Amino acid sequence: MTPDQVQSLLQLDCKELGEGLLFVQSPLTLAFDGNHLGAYLQDLGSGRYRLSDNAETLFTAMAAGMAITSKRRKQLKVGLQVPPVELSSQGELFCVTDEEALSFVLARFFESQTQLSCLLAEWLPISVQEPLET
Repeated sequence: MTPDQVQSLLQLDCKELGEGLLFVQSPLTLAFDGNHLGAYLQDLGSGRYRLSDNAETLFTAMAAGMAITSKRRKQLKVGLQVPPVELSSQGELFCVTDEEALSFVLARFFESQTQLSCLLAEWLPISVQEPLET
């Protein structure tokens, strides 16, 4: 699938990163920092595709100060229920689908990223701002 085909089919921004690998960007944003959601779309051949966030959703939250603990990891596994998307033990959102279901599964993928970012936003440290001088 080419970037033009993805843009035509899904109406989303798309960039080719290499042979058989695209990055699809959503207009939706992370709940905690406003960065756009995105998915790596890898052509596996035979009409099969793998979607992944390359663990960037979790990494972005950790870079913003969220501490990941085993308790929180378990809560994420339980709280993130958007089949067929899964959360790996390394923090990667991923799924595999066929071409016929790609647009539906990509929407579910972005839904899972949104859900994950909302869960993570609750655990980010709250920065305390000093009052303005009057």
